[in-house]
Amino acid sequence: MIDRRDKMGFETPSDVWLRGRGAGELRRRLLGPGALHEWLDPQTLTIELEDYVAGRRPTGPQVWRWLSLESWLQTYVTNPTRTFRPAPVVFRERHRQSAFDQVREPEWGAAPGAASR
Repeated sequence: MIDRRDKMGFETPSDVWLRGRGAGELRRRLLGPGALHEWLDPQTLTIELEDYVAGRRPTGPQVWRWLSLESWLQTYVTNPTRTFRPAPVVFRERHRQSAFDQVREPEWGAAPGAASR
């Protein structure tokens, strides 16, 4: 199977999609107001994006990274349902202590090889 030469992968036509029917969505997500502009300069982003959409710059992988960053920001930074919130603290009437609740000095005398210390 590894030695098969007739099996080939294919490249997705992301440039065709992003420069064609996806250009409006691309502009909306990358140039509209949002958290992305706290990370990337909007003026530079606009120039680079318009050069890409017009076909003057082959920066498709970079545009894909910008979309990924924008998506991540929307999902994990600006979305209030996904942002970190500490779990509520619930105290029981009697708190049981585990071995991890107390930090103790190691007992070197009981440790293997303690005589060499």
